[in-house]
Amino acid sequence: VEKRYPDTIPVTAVTIYMVLTEVGLVLSVYAGVIFEFLNITLVLVSLHAFVGLAALMLPYIRKQMYSNSILARYKLGKVPAISLLGAANLILFGFLDYFSLLNPAVSGPTGLSAIGALIGIFLLGVVSYFLVTRYYNSKGIDVSLAFKEIPPE
Repeated sequence: VEKRYPDTIPVTAVTIYMVLTEVGLVLSVYAGVIFEFLNITLVLVSLHAFVGLAALMLPYIRKQMYSNSILARYKLGKVPAISLLGAANLILFGFLDYFSLLNPAVSGPTGLSAIGALIGIFLLGVVSYFLVTRYYNSKGIDVSLAFKEIPPE
């Protein structure tokens, strides 16, 4: 969060996101060849599958965080509702991933370069997390605390 606007907007992050979005838009319109290797549908569907996996595992991995949330009240028998919804989400988006790979007309290219780009995007996220963590740790800021609990609304 910017010092000029404490407790309001992450101006730098929003600006970077806007610039990268515009660059991606320009590239997709004027440089179609670049996007021959990128299957954006597969990327987005895979991301949603990971969200389902996180929801499925939340009550078991982060027990304290889950028990403090309002979601802990909702269960079907002894199974947390969030886990059931996460499982349904994972199955749905897993099926969509599979269908996207089988039918390039629906999603886009599915060759080795498209799968490599998908894996590269995920690895880029992991690498950037560790780089940012190292940067902020050198300034004395523990980034891992951001993931210890869900912020209040």
